[in-house]
Amino acid sequence: MSENNQVEKLTFAQKKKLLFRAIKDIRRLTPGLLTLNILANVSVELSDFVPIVVSGLVIDGFASGRDLRYIFSVILIGVAATFILRIPDYCIRERVIIPGVWMLTAGVDIMISEKILEMDYVMIENPETHRKYDRIKTFAISYDRYSGFGVYCEIVNRIGGIFKGIAGIAAALAVTWELYSVGVNAGRSAVINYLILAVVVVILVLQNILRSKSIVKEENIELSDDTVIPNRVRNYFLENYCGEYQAAKDIHIYGHKKYILRKTDELFEKYHKSKLRKDNVKIRQQITDQACDVVRSVLIYGFVIGKAMIGAISAGSLVRDVQSFYRIQYGFNLAIECFTRLGSCMFPLKMIYDFMDIPSEKYAGSIPTEKRDDNEYEFEFCDVSFKYPSSDRYVLKNITLKWKIGEKMALVGKVHAYQAAVPAV
Repeated sequence: MSENNQVEKLTFAQKKKLLFRAIKDIRRLTPGLLTLNILANVSVELSDFVPIVVSGLVIDGFASGRDLRYIFSVILIGVAATFILRIPDYCIRERVIIPGVWMLTAGVDIMISEKILEMDYVMIENPETHRKYDRIKTFAISYDRYSGFGVYCEIVNRIGGIFKGIAGIAAALAVTWELYSVGVNAGRSAVINYLILAVVVVILVLQNILRSKSIVKEENIELSDDTVIPNRVRNYFLENYCGEYQAAKDIHIYGHKKYILRKTDELFEKYHKSKLRKDNVKIRQQITDQACDVVRSVLIYGFVIGKAMIGAISAGSLVRDVQSFYRIQYGFNLAIECFTRLGSCMFPLKMIYDFMDIPSEKYAGSIPTEKRDDNEYEFEFCDVSFKYPSSDRYVLKNITLKWKIGEKMALVGKVHAYQAAVPAV
Protein backbone atom coordinates (compact mmCIF):
# COMPACT_ATOMS: atom_id res chain seq x y z
CA MET A 1 0.00 0.00 0.00
CA SER A 2 1.51 3.32 -1.03
CA GLU A 3 1.61 6.10 1.53
CA ASN A 4 -0.49 8.47 -0.56
CA ASN A 5 -3.42 6.07 -0.44
CA GLN A 6 -3.66 5.99 3.35
CA VAL A 7 -6.37 8.67 3.31
CA GLU A 8 -8.89 5.92 2.60
CA LYS A 9 -7.06 3.09 4.38
CA LEU A 10 -6.95 4.57 7.86
CA THR A 11 -9.44 2.81 10.10
CA PHE A 12 -12.08 4.64 12.09
CA ALA A 13 -10.22 3.82 15.31
CA GLN A 14 -6.99 5.28 13.90
CA LYS A 15 -8.77 8.45 12.75
CA LYS A 16 -10.46 8.80 16.13
CA LYS A 17 -7.12 8.46 17.94
CA LEU A 18 -5.45 11.02 15.66
CA LEU A 19 -8.34 13.47 16.05
CA PHE A 20 -8.37 13.28 19.85
CA ARG A 21 -4.61 13.78 19.93
CA ALA A 22 -4.93 16.81 17.63
CA ILE A 23 -7.71 18.29 19.79
CA LYS A 24 -5.51 17.82 22.85
CA ASP A 25 -2.67 19.69 21.12
CA ILE A 26 -5.03 22.46 19.97
CA ARG A 27 -6.29 22.96 23.52
CA ARG A 28 -2.73 23.00 24.84
CA LEU A 29 -1.47 25.49 22.25
CA THR A 30 -4.56 27.74 22.18
CA PRO A 31 -6.84 27.12 25.19
CA GLY A 32 -10.47 27.94 24.49
CA LEU A 33 -10.11 28.46 20.72
CA LEU A 34 -12.02 25.32 19.73
CA THR A 35 -14.90 25.90 22.16
CA LEU A 36 -15.28 29.59 21.32
CA ASN A 37 -15.19 28.87 17.59
CA ILE A 38 -18.06 26.39 18.02
CA LEU A 39 -20.03 28.98 20.05
CA ALA A 40 -19.49 31.66 17.39
CA ASN A 41 -20.60 29.33 14.58
CA VAL A 42 -23.74 28.19 16.40
CA SER A 43 -24.76 31.75 17.34
CA VAL A 44 -24.36 32.93 13.73
CA GLU A 45 -26.46 30.04 12.41
CA LEU A 46 -29.25 30.64 14.93
CA SER A 47 -29.27 34.36 14.13
CA ASP A 48 -29.93 33.54 10.47
CA PHE A 49 -33.29 32.02 11.43
CA VAL A 50 -34.64 35.18 13.06
CA PRO A 51 -35.36 36.95 9.72
CA ILE A 52 -37.04 33.77 8.46
CA VAL A 53 -39.43 33.67 11.42
CA VAL A 54 -39.98 37.44 11.34
CA SER A 55 -40.83 37.43 7.62
CA GLY A 56 -43.53 34.81 8.20
CA LEU A 57 -45.03 36.72 11.10
CA VAL A 58 -45.03 40.02 9.18
CA ILE A 59 -46.76 38.49 6.13
CA ASP A 60 -49.37 36.82 8.33
CA GLY A 61 -49.82 40.11 10.20
CA PHE A 62 -50.58 42.01 7.02
CA ALA A 63 -52.83 39.22 5.71
CA SER A 64 -54.88 39.15 8.93
CA GLY A 65 -55.21 42.94 9.14
CA ARG A 66 -53.04 43.48 12.22
CA ASP A 67 -52.15 47.10 12.97
CA LEU A 68 -48.76 48.64 12.20
CA ARG A 69 -47.83 48.68 15.90
CA TYR A 70 -47.80 44.87 15.89
CA ILE A 71 -45.82 44.74 12.62
CA PHE A 72 -43.17 47.15 13.88
CA SER A 73 -42.98 45.36 17.23
CA VAL A 74 -42.27 42.06 15.47
CA ILE A 75 -39.58 43.69 13.31
CA LEU A 76 -37.91 45.41 16.28
CA ILE A 77 -37.91 42.21 18.32
CA GLY A 78 -36.40 40.38 15.33
CA VAL A 79 -33.66 42.99 14.92
CA ALA A 80 -32.88 42.85 18.66
CA ALA A 81 -32.81 39.03 18.67
CA THR A 82 -30.51 38.97 15.63
CA PHE A 83 -28.15 41.46 17.29
CA ILE A 84 -28.07 39.53 20.57
CA LEU A 85 -27.37 36.24 18.80
CA ARG A 86 -24.60 37.91 16.81
CA ILE A 87 -22.85 39.31 19.90
CA PRO A 88 -20.77 36.14 20.54
CA ASP A 89 -19.52 36.25 16.96
CA TYR A 90 -18.81 40.01 17.12
CA CYS A 91 -16.89 39.67 20.37
CA ILE A 92 -15.15 36.36 19.74
CA ARG A 93 -14.24 36.44 16.05
CA GLU A 94 -11.99 39.49 16.01
CA ARG A 95 -10.65 39.33 19.57
CA VAL A 96 -10.14 35.59 20.04
CA ILE A 97 -10.57 33.41 16.97
CA ILE A 98 -8.49 35.31 14.39
CA PRO A 99 -5.54 35.91 16.80
CA GLY A 100 -5.99 32.34 18.03
CA VAL A 101 -5.59 30.95 14.52
CA TRP A 102 -2.29 32.79 14.13
CA MET A 103 -1.17 31.59 17.57
CA LEU A 104 -2.11 28.01 16.70
CA THR A 105 -0.20 28.16 13.41
CA ALA A 106 2.87 29.54 15.16
CA GLY A 107 2.49 27.02 17.99
CA VAL A 108 2.50 24.09 15.57
CA ASP A 109 5.63 25.46 13.86
CA ILE A 110 7.33 25.78 17.26
CA MET A 111 6.20 22.26 18.25
CA ILE A 112 7.81 20.78 15.15
CA SER A 113 10.93 22.94 15.52
CA GLU A 114 11.36 21.82 19.13
CA LYS A 115 11.16 18.21 17.98
CA ILE A 116 13.97 18.85 15.50
CA LEU A 117 16.09 20.55 18.19
CA GLU A 118 15.60 17.62 20.57
CA MET A 119 16.16 14.95 17.93
CA ASP A 120 19.33 12.87 17.86
CA TYR A 121 21.75 14.22 15.28
CA VAL A 122 21.94 10.84 13.64
CA MET A 123 18.15 10.92 13.11
CA ILE A 124 18.29 14.45 11.69
CA GLU A 125 20.70 13.17 9.02
CA ASN A 126 18.49 10.17 8.28
CA PRO A 127 17.00 10.46 4.74
CA GLU A 128 13.73 9.02 6.06
CA THR A 129 13.50 11.92 8.53
CA HIS A 130 14.04 14.41 5.71
CA ARG A 131 11.31 12.73 3.68
CA LYS A 132 8.84 12.88 6.56
CA TYR A 133 9.61 16.54 7.22
CA ASP A 134 9.21 17.44 3.54
CA ARG A 135 5.81 15.75 3.45
CA ILE A 136 4.72 17.68 6.55
CA LYS A 137 5.69 20.98 4.90
CA THR A 138 3.85 20.02 1.72
CA PHE A 139 0.65 18.50 3.09
CA ALA A 140 0.18 19.58 6.71
CA ILE A 141 1.64 23.04 7.41
CA SER A 142 1.96 24.36 3.87
CA TYR A 143 0.75 27.90 3.17
CA ASP A 144 -0.72 26.61 -0.09
CA ARG A 145 -3.22 24.36 1.71
CA TYR A 146 -5.98 24.82 4.29
CA SER A 147 -6.37 28.56 3.59
CA GLY A 148 -2.75 29.15 4.49
CA PHE A 149 -3.02 28.12 8.16
CA GLY A 150 -2.28 24.41 8.21
CA VAL A 151 -4.17 21.27 9.14
CA TYR A 152 -4.75 22.12 12.83
CA CYS A 153 -6.63 25.30 11.94
CA GLU A 154 -8.56 23.32 9.35
CA ILE A 155 -9.65 20.93 12.11
CA VAL A 156 -10.86 23.87 14.24
CA ASN A 157 -12.86 25.26 11.31
CA ARG A 158 -14.36 21.92 10.31
CA ILE A 159 -15.46 21.03 13.85
CA GLY A 160 -17.09 24.46 14.07
CA GLY A 161 -18.79 23.81 10.72
CA ILE A 162 -20.21 20.49 11.92
CA PHE A 163 -21.79 22.14 14.97
CA LYS A 164 -23.05 25.00 12.80
CA GLY A 165 -24.76 22.54 10.44
CA ILE A 166 -26.33 20.58 13.31
CA ALA A 167 -27.59 23.81 14.92
CA GLY A 168 -29.13 24.85 11.60
CA ILE A 169 -30.92 21.53 11.15
CA ALA A 170 -32.28 21.63 14.71
CA ALA A 171 -33.50 25.23 14.36
CA ALA A 172 -35.11 24.56 10.97
CA LEU A 173 -36.94 21.49 12.25
CA ALA A 174 -38.21 23.44 15.24
CA VAL A 175 -39.47 26.26 13.00
CA THR A 176 -41.22 23.93 10.55
CA TRP A 177 -42.49 21.36 13.04
CA GLU A 178 -46.15 21.98 12.38
CA LEU A 179 -45.62 21.43 8.65
CA TYR A 180 -45.13 17.70 9.14
CA SER A 181 -48.43 17.13 10.95
CA VAL A 182 -50.99 19.73 9.88
CA GLY A 183 -53.27 19.03 6.94
CA VAL A 184 -52.60 15.30 6.96
CA ASN A 185 -55.70 13.15 6.69
CA ALA A 186 -55.84 9.39 6.80
CA GLY A 187 -55.40 7.56 3.52
CA ARG A 188 -53.94 8.88 0.27
CA SER A 189 -53.04 12.40 1.50
CA ALA A 190 -51.02 10.98 4.39
CA VAL A 191 -49.16 8.63 2.06
CA ILE A 192 -48.35 11.44 -0.39
CA ASN A 193 -47.35 13.75 2.47
CA TYR A 194 -44.74 11.41 3.89
CA LEU A 195 -43.68 9.99 0.52
CA ILE A 196 -42.60 13.44 -0.66
CA LEU A 197 -40.65 14.00 2.55
CA ALA A 198 -39.05 10.58 2.24
CA VAL A 199 -37.95 11.25 -1.35
CA VAL A 200 -36.47 14.62 -0.34
CA VAL A 201 -34.51 12.99 2.49
CA VAL A 202 -33.29 10.13 0.25
CA ILE A 203 -32.08 12.58 -2.41
CA LEU A 204 -30.32 14.65 0.24
CA VAL A 205 -28.58 11.60 1.72
CA LEU A 206 -27.53 10.15 -1.65
CA GLN A 207 -26.26 13.53 -2.80
CA ASN A 208 -24.04 13.85 0.26
CA ILE A 209 -22.76 10.29 -0.04
CA LEU A 210 -21.68 11.05 -3.61
CA ARG A 211 -20.22 14.38 -2.53
CA SER A 212 -18.22 12.72 0.25
CA LYS A 213 -16.78 10.17 -2.17
CA SER A 214 -15.93 12.97 -4.58
CA ILE A 215 -14.13 14.94 -1.86
CA VAL A 216 -12.07 11.89 -0.86
CA LYS A 217 -11.22 11.17 -4.51
CA GLU A 218 -10.13 14.78 -5.05
CA GLU A 219 -7.95 14.63 -1.94
CA ASN A 220 -6.35 11.36 -3.05
CA ILE A 221 -5.53 12.79 -6.47
CA GLU A 222 -4.11 15.96 -4.93
CA LEU A 223 -1.97 13.99 -2.45
CA SER A 224 -0.83 11.38 -4.97
CA ASP A 225 2.73 11.17 -6.24
CA ASP A 226 1.43 11.81 -9.78
CA THR A 227 0.44 15.31 -8.66
CA VAL A 228 2.96 16.21 -5.97
CA ILE A 229 6.27 14.98 -7.39
CA PRO A 230 6.02 16.53 -10.88
CA ASN A 231 4.86 19.87 -9.47
CA ARG A 232 7.52 20.06 -6.77
CA VAL A 233 10.39 18.94 -9.02
CA ARG A 234 9.38 21.39 -11.76
CA ASN A 235 9.10 24.22 -9.22
CA TYR A 236 12.50 23.25 -7.79
CA PHE A 237 14.18 23.54 -11.19
CA LEU A 238 12.45 26.76 -12.24
CA GLU A 239 12.28 28.62 -8.91
CA ASN A 240 15.27 27.34 -6.91
CA TYR A 241 17.89 25.73 -9.11
CA CYS A 242 17.77 27.88 -12.27
CA GLY A 243 17.65 31.05 -10.22
CA GLU A 244 20.99 30.34 -8.54
CA TYR A 245 24.06 32.13 -9.93
CA GLN A 246 26.29 29.05 -9.77
CA ALA A 247 23.62 26.89 -11.39
CA ALA A 248 23.25 29.40 -14.23
CA LYS A 249 26.99 29.14 -14.92
CA ASP A 250 26.81 25.33 -14.96
CA ILE A 251 23.77 25.34 -17.24
CA HIS A 252 25.57 27.67 -19.67
CA ILE A 253 28.91 25.82 -19.59
CA TYR A 254 27.53 22.30 -19.92
CA GLY A 255 24.62 23.12 -22.22
CA HIS A 256 21.85 21.90 -19.90
CA LYS A 257 19.27 24.44 -21.04
CA LYS A 258 17.46 22.20 -23.54
CA TYR A 259 17.52 19.25 -21.12
CA ILE A 260 16.03 21.25 -18.24
CA LEU A 261 13.34 22.81 -20.43
CA ARG A 262 12.40 19.41 -21.84
CA LYS A 263 12.21 17.83 -18.39
CA THR A 264 10.15 20.68 -16.93
CA ASP A 265 7.73 20.44 -19.87
CA GLU A 266 7.37 16.69 -19.28
CA LEU A 267 6.77 17.27 -15.57
CA PHE A 268 4.21 19.98 -16.26
CA GLU A 269 2.37 17.69 -18.68
CA LYS A 270 2.23 14.95 -16.05
CA TYR A 271 1.03 17.39 -13.38
CA HIS A 272 -1.54 18.87 -15.78
CA LYS A 273 -3.02 15.43 -16.52
CA SER A 274 -3.35 14.71 -12.80
CA LYS A 275 -4.97 18.10 -12.16
CA LEU A 276 -7.34 17.48 -15.07
CA ARG A 277 -8.46 14.23 -13.44
CA LYS A 278 -9.21 16.14 -10.24
CA ASP A 279 -11.14 18.83 -12.15
CA ASN A 280 -13.20 16.16 -13.95
CA VAL A 281 -14.18 14.64 -10.60
CA LYS A 282 -15.23 18.08 -9.36
CA ILE A 283 -17.22 18.90 -12.50
CA ARG A 284 -19.12 15.60 -12.38
CA GLN A 285 -20.02 16.25 -8.75
CA GLN A 286 -21.19 19.80 -9.53
CA ILE A 287 -23.47 18.47 -12.27
CA THR A 288 -24.87 15.87 -9.86
CA ASP A 289 -25.43 18.57 -7.22
CA GLN A 290 -27.31 20.78 -9.66
CA ALA A 291 -29.58 17.91 -10.79
CA CYS A 292 -30.35 16.92 -7.18
CA ASP A 293 -31.04 20.55 -6.23
CA VAL A 294 -33.55 20.97 -9.08
CA VAL A 295 -35.48 17.79 -8.22
CA ARG A 296 -35.43 18.57 -4.52
CA SER A 297 -36.61 22.15 -5.06
CA VAL A 298 -39.58 20.98 -7.15
CA LEU A 299 -40.60 18.50 -4.43
CA ILE A 300 -40.22 21.03 -1.61
CA TYR A 301 -42.20 23.74 -3.38
CA GLY A 302 -44.87 21.21 -4.34
CA PHE A 303 -45.10 19.93 -0.77
CA VAL A 304 -45.34 23.36 0.89
CA ILE A 305 -47.59 24.96 -1.75
CA GLY A 306 -49.90 21.94 -1.57
CA LYS A 307 -50.28 22.52 2.17
CA ALA A 308 -51.06 26.18 1.55
CA MET A 309 -53.63 25.37 -1.14
CA ILE A 310 -55.67 23.16 1.18
CA GLY A 311 -55.50 25.84 3.87
CA ALA A 312 -53.29 23.87 6.23
CA ILE A 313 -50.76 26.68 6.52
CA SER A 314 -50.87 30.45 6.07
CA ALA A 315 -49.07 32.55 3.46
CA GLY A 316 -46.50 33.62 6.05
CA SER A 317 -45.91 30.03 7.07
CA LEU A 318 -45.40 29.14 3.40
CA VAL A 319 -42.60 31.69 3.05
CA ARG A 320 -41.09 30.69 6.38
CA ASP A 321 -41.23 26.95 5.71
CA VAL A 322 -39.72 27.14 2.21
CA GLN A 323 -36.77 29.13 3.54
CA SER A 324 -36.41 26.77 6.50
CA PHE A 325 -36.36 23.76 4.20
CA TYR A 326 -33.40 25.24 2.39
CA ARG A 327 -31.68 25.88 5.72
CA ILE A 328 -32.14 22.19 6.54
CA GLN A 329 -30.46 21.30 3.26
CA TYR A 330 -27.68 23.81 3.90
CA GLY A 331 -27.10 22.52 7.43
CA PHE A 332 -27.09 18.90 6.31
CA ASN A 333 -24.70 19.60 3.42
CA LEU A 334 -22.41 21.68 5.64
CA ALA A 335 -22.24 19.07 8.41
CA ILE A 336 -21.54 16.19 5.99
CA GLU A 337 -18.93 18.11 4.01
CA CYS A 338 -17.14 19.28 7.16
CA PHE A 339 -17.21 15.75 8.56
CA THR A 340 -15.76 14.37 5.31
CA ARG A 341 -13.04 17.01 5.10
CA LEU A 342 -12.27 16.46 8.78
CA GLY A 343 -11.61 12.81 7.91
CA SER A 344 -9.31 13.94 5.08
CA CYS A 345 -7.27 15.88 7.65
CA MET A 346 -6.27 12.65 9.37
CA PHE A 347 -3.69 11.72 6.73
CA PRO A 348 -1.67 14.98 7.13
CA LEU A 349 -2.07 14.58 10.91
CA LYS A 350 -0.59 11.10 10.67
CA MET A 351 2.39 12.58 8.84
CA ILE A 352 2.94 15.08 11.66
CA TYR A 353 2.67 12.50 14.43
CA ASP A 354 4.85 9.99 12.57
CA PHE A 355 7.48 12.73 12.60
CA MET A 356 6.84 13.76 16.22
CA ASP A 357 7.05 10.11 17.35
CA ILE A 358 10.52 9.47 15.88
CA PRO A 359 12.28 7.90 18.87
CA SER A 360 15.54 9.15 20.38
CA GLU A 361 18.01 6.28 20.36
CA LYS A 362 20.94 7.99 22.06
CA TYR A 363 21.72 7.25 25.66
CA ALA A 364 19.91 9.76 27.84
CA GLY A 365 21.33 10.39 31.28
CA SER A 366 24.72 10.77 32.93
CA ILE A 367 27.68 8.47 33.38
CA PRO A 368 29.23 8.65 36.84
CA THR A 369 32.88 9.72 36.80
CA GLU A 370 35.56 9.79 39.44
CA LYS A 371 36.03 13.21 41.02
CA ARG A 372 39.64 14.42 40.77
CA ASP A 373 41.25 17.44 42.41
CA ASP A 374 43.69 17.93 39.51
CA ASN A 375 40.88 17.91 36.90
CA GLU A 376 42.93 15.52 34.72
CA TYR A 377 40.16 13.71 32.90
CA GLU A 378 40.29 11.76 29.67
CA PHE A 379 37.96 9.60 27.63
CA GLU A 380 38.70 7.14 24.91
CA PHE A 381 37.08 5.64 21.78
CA CYS A 382 38.07 2.02 21.38
CA ASP A 383 37.46 0.44 17.98
CA VAL A 384 34.40 2.63 17.25
CA SER A 385 32.50 2.46 13.95
CA PHE A 386 29.54 4.52 12.76
CA LYS A 387 27.25 4.77 9.75
CA TYR A 388 24.13 6.85 9.21
CA PRO A 389 20.71 5.18 9.14
CA SER A 390 19.60 3.85 5.75
CA SER A 391 23.24 3.80 4.59
CA ASP A 392 25.67 0.92 4.14
CA ARG A 393 28.75 3.17 4.08
CA TYR A 394 30.70 3.64 7.30
CA VAL A 395 31.81 7.22 7.97
CA LEU A 396 33.90 6.00 10.91
CA LYS A 397 35.52 2.57 10.83
CA ASN A 398 37.39 0.98 13.74
CA ILE A 399 38.44 4.33 15.27
CA THR A 400 40.52 4.35 18.45
CA LEU A 401 41.24 7.75 19.99
CA LYS A 402 42.06 9.14 23.42
CA TRP A 403 40.88 12.64 24.36
CA LYS A 404 42.29 14.69 27.25
CA ILE A 405 40.90 17.78 28.96
CA GLY A 406 42.46 20.95 27.54
CA GLU A 407 43.67 19.44 24.28
CA LYS A 408 42.32 20.59 20.92
CA MET A 409 41.87 17.70 18.54
CA ALA A 410 40.03 17.18 15.28
CA LEU A 411 39.12 14.05 13.36
CA VAL A 412 39.59 14.79 9.66
CA GLY A 413 38.77 12.46 6.80
CA LYS A 414 37.96 12.39 3.13
CA VAL A 415 34.84 14.33 2.15
CA HIS A 416 32.57 12.55 -0.33
CA ALA A 417 30.79 14.90 -2.71
CA TYR A 418 27.22 14.03 -3.52
CA GLN A 419 25.30 15.18 -6.54
CA ALA A 420 22.72 17.88 -5.83
CA ALA A 421 19.41 16.09 -5.55
CA VAL A 422 15.87 17.21 -6.08
CA PRO A 423 14.06 17.59 -2.70
CA ALA A 424 12.67 14.36 -1.32
CA VAL A 425 8.92 13.86 -1.37
